[in-house]
Amino acid sequence: MSSGIADEFAAIVGGDDVANGKPNPDIFLLAAERLGMASDACIVIEDAISGVAAAKTGGFFCIGIDRSGQSQRLAGADLIVASLSELRPCEIEKLMKK
Repeated sequence: MSSGIADEFAAIVGGDDVANGKPNPDIFLLAAERLGMASDACIVIEDAISGVAAAKTGGFFCIGIDRSGQSQRLAGADLIVASLSELRPCEIEKLMKK
């Protein structure tokens, strides 16, 4: 019997799994570790200032999702979009190769 959506993920990390929350990068670093990947091979998608800061401090590529129209608040992100629907896998792949 399936346990639901959790089965769709190779690794899941929550705030209870780390001692330090965002803007500390621990949660993202642990996720990368559980996936067996380096931080610079991962993408963090964030909608919070503290999450963008955590991603960048940890060495991750970061896509900021800003629905407010005030994208400057996520200025630390490598790319800012208004919604997830703007993201296409081929475009993300191109960004990661830069």
